[in-house]
Amino acid sequence: ESAEEGLFCARYSPDDALIAAGVADGSIRVFNSANGKLAYTLVDGMSRTPLPITCLRFRPEADANSSRMRHVLLAAGSDGSVRHWHVTSRKCVHVITEENNQVNAVDFSASGDAFATAGRDCTVRLYDESTRTCVTALCGTPTSGVDRMSGGHSNRIFALKWGGVDPHSLLSAGWDNTVQIWD
Repeated sequence: ESAEEGLFCARYSPDDALIAAGVADGSIRVFNSANGKLAYTLVDGMSRTPLPITCLRFRPEADANSSRMRHVLLAAGSDGSVRHWHVTSRKCVHVITEENNQVNAVDFSASGDAFATAGRDCTVRLYDESTRTCVTALCGTPTSGVDRMSGGHSNRIFALKWGGVDPHSLLSAGWDNTVQIWD
C-alpha cells in the first residue's frame, strides 16, 4: 500500500486467509494473506463524503453446519457509519449511522451474535447481530459538579474488546485514561 493512502487499521479474517485494511479515503482493501496480492476493494458509493475507516472486525466464523454467511466484515467510519460487508461479493449488506458520532472502535462477541461500537460520543452501544438494532447504550450519567460523571467514559473511546472468560463482559478504553469493564 502507498503511504499517501493513509491506512488506519488492519485485521485478519478468522481463517487467516484475508487481511482487510481501512483506508483514509473510506475504502477497504482486502489482501490475500498467502501472497499479499489485492483480492478485493470495498467502496460504498452511497457515502456522502468519504472519511477514514477507523476500525475493522470480521464476524467470527460459525460452525460448518450454520447457514450464516462467511467473510462478513464490520467497518466503522469517522463519519459515524457502521457497515456490514460481505467481502467476497464486495457488497455492503447493511449500514447503521450513529448520528453526531465518529465510530472509533467495534468488536463482535465470541459467538458473533452481537457487536459493540464506541467513539467520540463516549457511549458504548450494543447491537443484536441478527436484527442489527441497538439493544443497549452504556454511558455515564451526569452528577453534581462541573463535568462530573458517574461511571462511563468522559472522553472519546478508542478500544473495545469482548471478554474472553466471561462472554457477557466488555472492555472499553479511551482518552479519559480509563479502562472500563461492562457487564
